[in-house]
Amino acid sequence: MNKSTGRRIQNVERRSQRSGRQGRLRLWLENEIADGRLRPGERIDEKSLCERFDVSRTPVREAFLQLASVGLVTFRPRQGAV
Repeated sequence: MNKSTGRRIQNVERRSQRSGRQGRLRLWLENEIADGRLRPGERIDEKSLCERFDVSRTPVREAFLQLASVGLVTFRPRQGAV
């Protein structure tokens, strides 16, 4: 295996790890909402989710956007996702 192939494999592995974490985060949020642990209008703390799921802000925001597309989350100015 040459260097180029090795790098490509590492990049694919990193992407699958990120998408796996983002997917787990989205499913966790869906369950929290469905089970009533996150109540309507309750602010969802982006920073604590980043720490809890060991991800950067981007996967958290992507999960919020996916949930917003199905009406489970809304965005409020200067408050973030609720």
